[in-house]
Amino acid sequence: MTLEAALARLGECRGLLVASDFDGTLAPIVSRPDRAVGDPSALQSLVRLARRDGVVVAIVSGRAFAELRSLLGDAPGVVLIGEHGNDRGEEVVGGVEMVDEMAAFIRGVGDNLPGSAVEVKRHGVGFHYRRADAAPAEKAVDSILSWAEERPDITVTEGKELVEMSVAPHHKGDAVLALKEEAGAECVVFIGDDATDENVFAMLGPEDIGIKVGPGETAARHRVDDVSDVVEVLAAIESALG
Repeated sequence: MTLEAALARLGECRGLLVASDFDGTLAPIVSRPDRAVGDPSALQSLVRLARRDGVVVAIVSGRAFAELRSLLGDAPGVVLIGEHGNDRGEEVVGGVEMVDEMAAFIRGVGDNLPGSAVEVKRHGVGFHYRRADAAPAEKAVDSILSWAEERPDITVTEGKELVEMSVAPHHKGDAVLALKEEAGAECVVFIGDDATDENVFAMLGPEDIGIKVGPGETAARHRVDDVSDVVEVLAAIESALG
């Protein structure tokens, strides 16, 4: 079934969850992550969808919850979940000491790599190297991976010019399935572009729609090219719901 045909059938669902990644999906990838801007048309579509009866809308990002909320601004009705499904703004219990240890190590790595950036979150630490030279960045990542291998309580995730260490127990797939159950939704649409989104695509059911943004291997059944195509997908969802 084509993506267009699958989206057109969403009006038949008894309850719908529309969930999306942020960077690379709702916002173009930029060299400075703190300067990412969500596409206004995409965000407006999500807000309109969130107002509909029987529709739950969520943005599930690797960013910290507070940062995600700051970047999005006013998005009434849209559920925000940060840290790959582990941060809904609740109080953190445990794991803080390990996060401090991770942060100290990665800051030491970053001090020797111009163009890198360290992002400390509630459950983990991200190391961004999008603006760094390729050869020294590869060495830096290797050192981080080697350090993490010696600590079995740490989960390592690699994304687009990003390596992240975390003590969080869940991934995006867990978060999306939990939202689906909470909402009592029959169908899920999930849109994402990065490796961490594959956890969601792999867990979607036959009535669900997974959409990969951009190139690369994927478990999603559908693919679009970029953020402008995501805008069209969201408009098609609105149209299908009448």
